[in-house]
Amino acid sequence: MKSIPLSMGILLCGASLLWSTVTHIHWGSKNNPLNGLTVTWQSYGPADSIRWGYTDLYEQGTFAGTQRADYSGYLYDYAFPAVQPSATIHYSIYDGTWGVEKTFQTSCDTIADRLTFITGGDIHDYNLPGWRTMAETLAQQDADFFIHMGDKATDGNSATDWDEIYSYGASLFEKALIYYAVSNHDYNYSIYYNQFVLPGEEKWYSFEFGDALFISLNSERDFAAQYAWLVDQLRNTAKKWKIVYFHKPFFVTVVHQQDMDAYRETWWKAFDDYGVDLVLNGHIHYYMRSKPINLNVNAETPVEEYGSGPGQGRLEMVLGNWGSGGYDGTPSYFSNTDWFVEKGAWALNYGKCRIHGDTLHMDVLDPYGLLLDSLTIIKRPQGPDTTAPFFRESGPSGTVRTASVLVTLKTNEPAYVRWGLVDQPYETMTTQFPSGEGGFNHSMVVAGVHGQTYVFYVRAIDDSGNSMDTSAVISFTVDTTCTSMSWKDPGYDDSSWPLGLAEFGYGDGNEATTIARVYTAYFRKSMSVSNPAPLSSLALELNYDDGVIVYLNGAEVARLGMPASQVGYDTWASTAHEGGTYTTVDITAQGLPLLHDGQNSIAAQVHQEGSGSSDISFDLALVSGTDTLVARKGQWRYSDIGREPDSIESCTSGPYSIPAAQVPEKSLMVFPNPFNPAVTIQCGKIPGKDGLVTVEIFRVNGSSVATVETTVAKISRNGVVWKAVGVSSGLYLFRLRAGDAFYSAKALLLR
Repeated sequence: MKSIPLSMGILLCGASLLWSTVTHIHWGSKNNPLNGLTVTWQSYGPADSIRWGYTDLYEQGTFAGTQRADYSGYLYDYAFPAVQPSATIHYSIYDGTWGVEKTFQTSCDTIADRLTFITGGDIHDYNLPGWRTMAETLAQQDADFFIHMGDKATDGNSATDWDEIYSYGASLFEKALIYYAVSNHDYNYSIYYNQFVLPGEEKWYSFEFGDALFISLNSERDFAAQYAWLVDQLRNTAKKWKIVYFHKPFFVTVVHQQDMDAYRETWWKAFDDYGVDLVLNGHIHYYMRSKPINLNVNAETPVEEYGSGPGQGRLEMVLGNWGSGGYDGTPSYFSNTDWFVEKGAWALNYGKCRIHGDTLHMDVLDPYGLLLDSLTIIKRPQGPDTTAPFFRESGPSGTVRTASVLVTLKTNEPAYVRWGLVDQPYETMTTQFPSGEGGFNHSMVVAGVHGQTYVFYVRAIDDSGNSMDTSAVISFTVDTTCTSMSWKDPGYDDSSWPLGLAEFGYGDGNEATTIARVYTAYFRKSMSVSNPAPLSSLALELNYDDGVIVYLNGAEVARLGMPASQVGYDTWASTAHEGGTYTTVDITAQGLPLLHDGQNSIAAQVHQEGSGSSDISFDLALVSGTDTLVARKGQWRYSDIGREPDSIESCTSGPYSIPAAQVPEKSLMVFPNPFNPAVTIQCGKIPGKDGLVTVEIFRVNGSSVATVETTVAKISRNGVVWKAVGVSSGLYLFRLRAGDAFYSAKALLLR
């Protein structure tokens, strides 16, 4: 029995091994995928070799591997000569015995105008079965190469961690050429730098493929040195597509939000200055796509579209979960209040990018084939710009229901917009849109008069001097006798909504009224208040799951667990919150001024935290000290129709009715509106005031242009006239001061 291990020991110490010890096979390149291609493997053999060819005859020959020390045994490299495009390499490795034949598919020709690459990041050892699933999926994909944005092993100095990553991902490593970026779990350890063959100095590098430049940066150190190198790379390339990848993102929604803020004026400015098309990151273990970002244009809002042209924005994509977190196959999509977020999901994910000529298309998928996101960027033609801008959107049109009308336009490129009352060339139009010069979004406010129709002719010109040769027409009629009411407004007709008793919801088993399994449910009720003046406090008692927004007489008074921005039916709650207990929210400051004598309304919308949420709950009480205005477990109207309830247009024979306490004693009137050049300013008798009054006229930017002094008697009886001499067309603000009282109005001067 003891002779067996003895003979095994003799064989291990002999000149050759009877079985292969080759592991950790993976591919790299010192240059592009065809020129510099290198295969690396780990072995205990003292002098390994490789044989290869484009057939299983290994006609290219047998070659010695280049040996170097590894954390266990040796690493061997074999650098191929320039290889054929779109070919299959057959290879076998010798470490005392020849291993089984394996194959590797080379990329398409690197001078072609099309390519496909797959990208993602963050493996770790948190979910090794998930990493195995991801690796097996990726190994079946058709791609010219892969890009990984860092964090392979959790502990970059742990041999065990590296062994696990290689073992679970062998199906991918043995077939895929992967370019890596340095990351916080890797950069400080020699094991990482020893594992992979990469271009240049490896810590940061670049390579070209077709009409694309790929740049890998190190987001851990040496930022100044990389910045100078980065600018040189971007300044001197003639490639159509510029793609940069590194580990830590600039824009992210959860942890690590400020990691890269210090480099906005260097790295990110270079991205904006030189029109980087795509910025790829990992680090955060989810998927997120940014809106178009151009900090040269605006540091707090996105620009109109992705692209590398003037005024266009960078596309940042965070793809940080090749196995770094649990995933049951159901993505949890999220929306976020941050201005830069377009879309995101908590899921295992990878991006598959296809570039063909002027088009870049990116699909983001989970390893089971579920499409999480998809977008396409199309390059504008190169060369002199001879194409005039045009309007993608314009408005309003038809009938508008408010006297203060916002006129908006969106151009397809950065542009300047003028308008006139007759159709004429851009150059002879004299009035510029006051908002949006040199941008995509243009707007102005028109102080409309009930019953009047307005017609504006508008044209645009771009930075290259190309102007529209045909005017767009914006036409609308002001009708202030009709008001559109949303589901949360007082006076909204909710008679078609079903009635039910709180607690509302599903999934907990204690609901008095069970509602449908919807993303968002809506609730409202009327309440009678008799003389609210003595009330000194106001509070909500809320039982909700997961997020809630509450409105009193149409105005928001509370928001819990919801994004701060505008929300819709499909907006998820920002946090999970279990119902069953009541949370007290003091709304004295914002709520008491909204109450009035008589009928009042209260409304709420309750949102799920995600598609996987198992329950929803709602009940509400409104109290003032010991007085209960709305009791718990009361009756409410509710809507669970799977979308936001429709708004209802309410038209009356006169202005929309509002409580008398909210109506100013006397409003300032200016007419005609628009005017040219004279306008009459009138205000009915001002209670308790007589003597002199002052009317000051301002531009919309706040600068004063004129002051008119008159008497209360004159302005109340006949009004006073101001002649707009020496001032340009535009919107003007009129402010009447009588003692400590102020009244204001707006009017439009049209030359």
